[in-house]
Amino acid sequence: MTTTRSHNWPLIAIVVLIGLLTACGDRPINIHEDADQRLSKLKSPVILIGKYQTLGTWSATVVDSCGRIESFGNLTILGQSLGESRHIGDTIK
Repeated sequence: MTTTRSHNWPLIAIVVLIGLLTACGDRPINIHEDADQRLSKLKSPVILIGKYQTLGTWSATVVDSCGRIESFGNLTILGQSLGESRHIGDTIK
């Protein structure tokens, strides 16, 4: 009696591996929500201490009353709007 081996095991192994790799990943970070959350955690007053423009986009750096410093990059809506509309030394919140 002869047994037949399945030659589909490499395909099955690849499918299982892909399933494991995609299931174990963290959810993607929304940089705009992350920036808003970081700003909301800062204690008032929050002061704009720096801004920088590169290729037409703005980044902004702020400090809160506890001395915590946060930077909002030029890919965030918050960094862009602070850089465009505010001056260094302005109170943000």
